Amino acid sequence: MTLELTKPQRQAVQEQVGRPVEVVDPETQCAYVLLARAHYERICSLLENEGQSADRSAEVATGIPPEILRSQEAFWRDLQQLLSQRTLRGRWVCYYGDERIGIGTHEKLIRECRRRGIADDSYYLGCIRPRELPPREPEDVEPLGHHHLEDHAAES
Repeated sequence: MTLELTKPQRQAVQEQVGRPVEVVDPETQCAYVLLARAHYERICSLLENEGQSADRSAEVATGIPPEILRSQEAFWRDLQQLLSQRTLRGRWVCYYGDERIGIGTHEKLIRECRRRGIADDSYYLGCIRPRELPPREPEDVEPLGHHHLEDHAAES
């Protein structure tokens, strides 16, 4: 939709020499900013680049691709609700961005992602179990001690 400037608006734009002009809707008192298309496109480009840069920064900081990070956040957001259904505990859930792909076996969910053409670096599979830390945080896993290894060797 394109609106034409009124004479007072054109005059205000010319007087501001490239700077934005604030306009107010007298009925709603909502303020708007009038600026040249070239300035608007430049701002959009900067914001887009900033978003991509933020995605790259998040990946560098966590080592996790942004698509997986977003999927992990959806998993973490829903985890308490999933845990409230005891029959789901120990099962796997898959997220692609904010979308829950499904709940099932690890293999079934991977097949579903492949069927949908979802890239491996875009989805997250998580086991429905209580956690203290979100999935993007590394968990401490206690290594098997020597006595455990000896027990396994003796059983063989």
